Amino acid sequence: MTPASRPVVMILDPSTAYTGARRCGEQTAAALSPACRVILIEPEAYSGFRGDTAAFDGVEHLPLRQIRRSIRDLVVYGPSLLRSSVKLLAMLKRNRATTLIVNDVYLLHGVVCRLLGWQGQLVVWVRSDPAQMPGMLRRLWIGTNRRAADRIVAVSDHVAAQLGDDPVVCRIYDHLPDEIVLPAAREGGQRIVSIANFTRGKGQDLVLAAFAVIADEFPAATLTLRGGDMGLEKNRKFRGEIEHSARAAGLSERVTIAGFGSTAEILKECDVFVNFSASETFSMTCLEAMGAGIPVVATRSGGPAEIVVDGITGVLVANGDVAAGAAALRTVLGDRELQLRMGTAGARRARSKFGPDGFAAALKAALNLPSA
Repeated sequence: MTPASRPVVMILDPSTAYTGARRCGEQTAAALSPACRVILIEPEAYSGFRGDTAAFDGVEHLPLRQIRRSIRDLVVYGPSLLRSSVKLLAMLKRNRATTLIVNDVYLLHGVVCRLLGWQGQLVVWVRSDPAQMPGMLRRLWIGTNRRAADRIVAVSDHVAAQLGDDPVVCRIYDHLPDEIVLPAAREGGQRIVSIANFTRGKGQDLVLAAFAVIADEFPAATLTLRGGDMGLEKNRKFRGEIEHSARAAGLSERVTIAGFGSTAEILKECDVFVNFSASETFSMTCLEAMGAGIPVVATRSGGPAEIVVDGITGVLVANGDVAAGAAALRTVLGDRELQLRMGTAGARRARSKFGPDGFAAALKAALNLPSA
């Protein structure tokens, strides 16, 4: 198959900063290459970490307006959606795209393109938790996409259960990235790491609170929080609150707060990975940590409960329970043999259940592409 004859898949991702959804879009592109040409469509306002743009055969830019809970935003959203959908339709035609993957259910641009006459394949990848959406909008978004899309992909059983019993819906787990390498040997230690954008609900404040509870018991333990603010003032304020809390607890020298970077490199400096998010559709970071042979302490917030096996590859705790989170950290930090045993079991599970071959096969089946 010559490059010119390969089918063209375009992925519309609304992220204005580097997110798990964008990272998974990169993996989708890599899995479809070289069978397809894959082009990323990102917002004109994107200003985050570039990630692996080499995974794409090209990058297009589209004006995307985020829908927010204000009368003004709701009033202007409709005209903005129509204008950007018209531009998207022109991109699809110019690139002779056969498939459009829309990287979340609240984006209705694919639906509008369908109404404007586009006949290609529409795939909607649900990467946000429907349970966290306003009820009326949730029903509108899901119902509209179910009628228009050829396939709706849920990233976990947690998400699939909320989309209803419909032949158009399937579940595809994202896979462990190739760059996550299991070290030849781990010695265990007390370096705790959490990776997530600094948005309320991602739980960095709870991670810090749990660390403060056990800090005196483990004087050698350190905590690293890595993530971006997505260019939003409210997120910068949240990060500032965490920094203030670390200073107030006398933990500034033991707590590092920094921006995004290569997950594989960050995990080289990690002995215990923590995710205390209130809601996760899947959680690539939990999977990546597990694949690197690191025990994971996470909340039962959706996706992590499908990744982590409680007591075997890590510890699962109730949402918002700082005391339970501190107890889990105490258990894992205080037993190096348990740490290593969980890490080994986690790496084995990550590679057997969340491997790239299974992801690629499921993806090609969802897109009606040849498996070889």
